[in-house]
Amino acid sequence: MTLPSFIAVNKNWKLEKPAIACALLAVVLFFSSCHHNSELKHETGIVIEKQFSPELNGDGIGVGISTGGNMVVTDNSVHKSEQFVLVFKCQHNTVFTIDRKNLYTNLDKGDTVDIQYYEILNSDNEVKDFDFVTATKKR
Repeated sequence: MTLPSFIAVNKNWKLEKPAIACALLAVVLFFSSCHHNSELKHETGIVIEKQFSPELNGDGIGVGISTGGNMVVTDNSVHKSEQFVLVFKCQHNTVFTIDRKNLYTNLDKGDTVDIQYYEILNSDNEVKDFDFVTATKKR
């Protein structure tokens, strides 16, 4: 087994704790410096749709043929948690979905909302993603 040179190994092939801690710290610092959040942003939006999907559990059996020509029988199980989906449209015409029960119960289709979010920026301060915080109904 070949390990990177920055990980110290003793004669019994046990990793040294300080070396592991340093390696993990280096990885965390590297990735945290690549992206950072903007200040909290606010934008007006509207709830354009709501959809609830109940929990789903199912079992089944599949029959097929392997690449070697043998018959294969498989047993499959599926579990999908319940979903409380809201579809928002912000003032810049971007449409996105959020699955949060507390928002689903407090907002209705057609509500005008204040959307709070962070922009995730790279080291050149270019927006790479968004981190949704919450949406509150405007009165």
